[in-house]
This record gives sequence, structure tokens and C-alpha cells, in this order.
Amino acid sequence: MIRVKFKEPETKTWRRWVKDCETATADLRVKYEGGKSVEVTKLYRRKSIKEEVYFSKVGPFRGRCAYCESYIADFQHGDIEHFRPKRAVTDENDAPVMITNPDGTTREHPGYYWLAYTWRNLLPSCITCNQPGEEGIGKRSRFPLERPKYAIKEEEIADERPLLLNQVDPNDEDPEDHLDIDLETGLMTFRNNSKRGEMCIKVFGLNKRDQLVKERIAAIEQIKAKYVKLIMVDDDAKAQVVHQEIKEMEQGSLSYTLARRAQSRKTRERMGYK
Repeated sequence: MIRVKFKEPETKTWRRWVKDCETATADLRVKYEGGKSVEVTKLYRRKSIKEEVYFSKVGPFRGRCAYCESYIADFQHGDIEHFRPKRAVTDENDAPVMITNPDGTTREHPGYYWLAYTWRNLLPSCITCNQPGEEGIGKRSRFPLERPKYAIKEEEIADERPLLLNQVDPNDEDPEDHLDIDLETGLMTFRNNSKRGEMCIKVFGLNKRDQLVKERIAAIEQIKAKYVKLIMVDDDAKAQVVHQEIKEMEQGSLSYTLARRAQSRKTRERMGYK
């Protein structure tokens, strides 16, 4: 899981979609405030947007799951996942979040309907990270907070303290301030007793999925091999090529960038590189 610097595409397809989303959001607000039923359509996962932006291998997510960093376009349909759930909201243990009405009665949280079509609230996810799975893995409608003060209005969002990380929100913290990799085992760890890092590992099952761990180890070995190659080359031009390959790996050209960066940092330290 890494920060994704999402720059809005300057395409007609994107602009048309954003405009349609703004119109749909305004309609949801009117219905909700008028006490009518709120229905979120499939607009947020319009096929053209999925293919050109969220699941594209040349898009900001490089065709990978925002949570586990595995490729999703090649072997599954994947989901466009809502960071803040669009309808029902559940806590860490997937129990419904209850809110108190002005008259003292309680009801289930209606969801963050006003963010249903907002691109900063949308992330590409593999099915395993998003949908119900074994051992409690899968985000589903889970949205745990550090303190149980859930927003039910847009202006209350700033007071929330989510325990999950949003990779595209520039106002959220960098995932790498919370997550790290054990370079010997390939297991994900959390930095400085980070509750947010720990929760991401738990909810998305980042250490419970053997294939993920194996692929992170493979990524670590790949970048090790690049540094070995760098040491062996005796030509400045060839060394420059290897340096560029390492740089591209660190920037996210391949999957499991968090693991690659962690190994690269350690290797540079041992080699005396800055």
C-alpha cells in the first residue's frame, strides 16, 4: 500500500463523467434531505472510467489493487471500492454503526451517500480485499474509526479519525509512515505501533494470504538482483541503465512497491548510497 498521486485526467471521458457525478450527487442530496429513499446507481463504476483510469496499467494505479498492490486487470474483474461506504457502515468487527437521532432514538448509519460519486473516495480493489472472505478478510462496508464519532453530514468529516488509509486523498497520511515490510519473511508490519497500519493489515488480510507474501518476497529478491547487477557492471553507461531501472521500481512501475522501496533503502544504507 503506497501513496498514489492522482492527477485528474484531461480527457472528455473523464470530464463528462465528473459532470454526471456532480449532477447525480446533487440529486442524492435533494432526495435525502426530502426524506426520500437514496439509491446509488452504477455511475461510479462506469465502464469507460474503469478501463481508462482505475484498472488501466498506464493509469495512476498501474492496474493494481490500491490495498494489496496485486494486479487485478489480468485475472479478475475487480471492484471500484468506496473508502467511506456509500450505504451501510460497519465497524472493525463488521457490526452495524448506530447513530443517535435528535430525539434520542438510534438508527443505522445511512452511509456517506454524498461521497458515492466522488473520485477521491473511490479506489480500485481486488475482490479479496473488498468482498467478504475467509478469516474475516475483506473491507465490505467496514469503516473503523479511532473514536466512534461518525459523520452523517459533509461538514462533520473533518472530525473523523479513520483507522484505514486513503491513498489518493492528499490530506490523508502517507501509508509508508504507517506500514513497512519484514524483508526476511515478506510479512507486512506497522511502524511505531501505528493503529492505522495494524488495521489495514487486519482488514485486508495482508499477511493471511500466502500468495501475497510470496510475491512480496519475489519483489524483494528482484530489487536485490538489481543492486548485485549494479555492483558487477564495469561500464558507466550500463550502470546508469541499472540505476534507472531501480528508480522506476521505487517509483511504482511494478507491483509491491512498498516491499521494493524497503529493500532498496536497506541496500543503499549497506552500500553507503544516499
